[in-house]
Amino acid sequence: MSTWLDHRFWPGYFANVFVPQVTALVDAIEQRVLPGFEHIDQEVDEAAHREYERLGQMPADDSYDMADAAEQAVEAGIDLYQTLRGVRQALLNVSAAALYHLFEQQLLVFYRRQGLHARRQNDDSNLNVEALRSELSTIGINFDGLSSWPTIVELRLLANAVKHAEGDSAAKLRKRRPQLYADPSIAKAGLNDLGIPQTIFMPLAGQDIYVTQDDLARYSSAIASFWKEFGEAVFAHGSGTGAA
Repeated sequence: MSTWLDHRFWPGYFANVFVPQVTALVDAIEQRVLPGFEHIDQEVDEAAHREYERLGQMPADDSYDMADAAEQAVEAGIDLYQTLRGVRQALLNVSAAALYHLFEQQLLVFYRRQGLHARRQNDDSNLNVEALRSELSTIGINFDGLSSWPTIVELRLLANAVKHAEGDSAAKLRKRRPQLYADPSIAKAGLNDLGIPQTIFMPLAGQDIYVTQDDLARYSSAIASFWKEFGEAVFAHGSGTGAA
């Protein structure tokens, strides 16, 4: 990477383009997607009632009474509740993964436009975050020195765990943020924590990893802080006033 950085352009671009992109994604999830799940209890009750009425209209059978129908209707409602709850959780999990990959793509936009010669801009071997970090370190800018970076690392581990289930990232995340593996329905029911699972299988089905809206807000805030800190480092380097 050239020792010269366009220090007047990039900080404003980070603030006016990258941060709003992240905010818009999280706002859409919170305000447009998740509200569709606000009335799950009502949907479950209505589904159970429909099932009870359907069963009640079936031909009479001496071996079958409406108590059995009521039980089946309740089971149908429980099945629907578990399905919708799983879909909602899956959307939160995949939203966290999308948030990280949006951030990663933003980093690589900066890298491609600022750090790579035109002949290298479409060389896949150059387009990765570690290559960017390595080149930035040669001019004295280190992501590890930014207060937001540990949370970004956590988000990267989470994104990998959501996509790939058990693996190295899942194991590291388990040590860093075990809360993400705790099923919130256990605490909501007033039960003791049954332990953190040592193997995860289907985060994309809303199982095993439990991202919350508060988590998304925390990650979004960390990304916004990163772009502010990184912008300040770029400005300081380019203006000759110091580096991160």
